[in-house]
Amino acid sequence: MRVTIVLVAPARAENIGAAARAMKTMGFTDLRIVDSQAHLEPATRWVAHGSGDIIDNIEIFHTLADALHDVDFTVATTARSRAKFHYYASPAELVPLLQENHAGCVMPRWFLAVRIPV
Repeated sequence: MRVTIVLVAPARAENIGAAARAMKTMGFTDLRIVDSQAHLEPATRWVAHGSGDIIDNIEIFHTLADALHDVDFTVATTARSRAKFHYYASPAELVPLLQENHAGCVMPRWFLAVRIPV
């Protein structure tokens, strides 16, 4: 399963570091950033403790379309209900799609919303 994480215009270096650290824990390595240079701030590495390899390999893109150029299936996650979305997929529904496609998880812009109960 190949999963790419895309952060769109992250303003805080700490958020990028936290994403990298979470990715490392889950075994994901492909982090892409759209329209931001916040990853260059020292706070990124402080928060990403132990995930420097992910930070070192961040790819930067000017547009979301460019960041998703090789992604087959795009997913977004949320713990909150969003009235503007009419279809939510359960994690169980997504597993086959994630196994068959190069998936991208985009934050904060998305194409399919997945509600994860908390």
